[in-house]
Amino acid sequence: MERPVFKYYFHCSDGSDLVVDREGIEVTESEVLWSALRTAARLMSQLPSYDGWADWIVAVHDERGLLIDTIPFPANEEYSAFDDHEQGTEPWTGAMSNLQHPEGSTRLH
Repeated sequence: MERPVFKYYFHCSDGSDLVVDREGIEVTESEVLWSALRTAARLMSQLPSYDGWADWIVAVHDERGLLIDTIPFPANEEYSAFDDHEQGTEPWTGAMSNLQHPEGSTRLH
């Protein structure tokens, strides 16, 4: 039986800073958790020297903008297990593509 595919948005925040996913991706409901963890892993890999990831979550929203779930970021030493670029997952570049950070900041400018 074929599972329906829906578009989800994976926004990341620590309560102060926010990285907005403006593109979203289409996945089945059973892939939402793994997609959220991969999103966290990709953001963590963009700022490897930052050590405040324990405060971050991925807020998953559906096409209507409704909050579906919140997933905490994995521990720093565990994040690489979820970053599977070589398995065909497209890198999440929505808000990150033109992001310029002052040293140590994760705030979008």
